[in-house]
Amino acid sequence: MHGTKGEIKLALSKQVLLKKWAFLEFQGKPVPFYIEQKTGNADEPIVKLEGINDPLNAQALQGKNLLFPSNLVKPSKANQVENVVGYTLVDIALGQIGILKALEELPNQIMLITRYKDKDVLIPAVEEFIIEIDDKKKLVLLDLPQGLLEI
Repeated sequence: MHGTKGEIKLALSKQVLLKKWAFLEFQGKPVPFYIEQKTGNADEPIVKLEGINDPLNAQALQGKNLLFPSNLVKPSKANQVENVVGYTLVDIALGQIGILKALEELPNQIMLITRYKDKDVLIPAVEEFIIEIDDKKKLVLLDLPQGLLEI
């Protein structure tokens, strides 16, 4: 819930293209709701659904699954990392960082694990850091914030 007019903050595991309708799952079946307004960012959008006009009505929707047709799910470079263990990690400023040894799934975050300067480092697998995944060259091109690998 968010706000006083029944707005709902969505917790999404994947980015989706919110259009005019949202489908919530009730007893295993999708129920459509018209989206009157969208605010917030792509990771945690805030929506105002038609007919949901106060926090009490919004609270009744808490924990319901949000359903989308697969064509509305945005492909994400961060979601493509599941098949790149063994690829070379290259930062645009630092050059070659190392070989991706493993992935570790933490709550709400996948981390890339590599060896850098004789120590294991964790790099968040987020869209902002991953520029390109080149399957032919087995390479992941990154744009990491300065100092991230020194933490």
